Amino acid sequence: MTNEPKGVAYIISQIGDPESAIRKRADEVADFVIRPVVEELRLVPMRSDRDPTPGQVTSRLLKDILAARVVVADLTGRNPNVYYELAVAHSFGRPVVIVVDHVESLSFDTKNERVIVIGDEGVISVTEAENAKSKLKEALNLVLADGYVPNSLVREVASSQSLDELAPRDPVAEQLANMSRRLDQVYAAVRRGRRETEPGARDEDLRSLVQLVRKLIASERLEDDEVTELVTEETTRAFDDWVRSLASKHGYTDPIEQFEASVEEDEEDEEES
Repeated sequence: MTNEPKGVAYIISQIGDPESAIRKRADEVADFVIRPVVEELRLVPMRSDRDPTPGQVTSRLLKDILAARVVVADLTGRNPNVYYELAVAHSFGRPVVIVVDHVESLSFDTKNERVIVIGDEGVISVTEAENAKSKLKEALNLVLADGYVPNSLVREVASSQSLDELAPRDPVAEQLANMSRRLDQVYAAVRRGRRETEPGARDEDLRSLVQLVRKLIASERLEDDEVTELVTEETTRAFDDWVRSLASKHGYTDPIEQFEASVEEDEEDEEES
């Protein structure tokens, strides 16, 4: 069995000044509760103040949260920055496990969350730490399981509202809304490992999506940059070539050249920073 890491477990918590009681507790939770458990699950623990990467702290922190395999949020102290970072993780559907000193410390919008209670704000006893580790491992196994789909309430509500509001007066938006719902169903079925009851149903969904993209490009309903965004690091070369042929046929900028140029710009920005 390989020992390669499976990803990053990003820790968000109030950190406090060096030598402060807040920093001491944050370090103890990170080092003696979270770290042993995530490393056992072959994850790399990361916290913003322990990241030596140069560059702007806020943008790097947000990128790290979005790239993390899972986020462990310590809500002790009701720190505004911690709640902001938690909101980012929730908005983009990252798997999240919450720990806290006492349930009473939770704000109103997290009281319905399933949380792991660690103990007093001050010194954490060995018993409290061991209990927290056991519960943390159980929670991580749950959110890291193949069939687990984290919620992204902000994104889901925003996307569904915008499409539904446009649908009555825009037939393309209506078709997009219907397609979005069908793809959500297919995605959920695939993640749960279920087979479609109707043979070829997923192929039909993909054919419908391809037809929709063709119609949008042919009717010039997509902007140049929207066509370019169809090509990403995750798409196959065959798909990229198909998008390029459509773009060329209907007078759009070459999406592959645009994508490669954006990658080069990102690399140059990283080198400069």
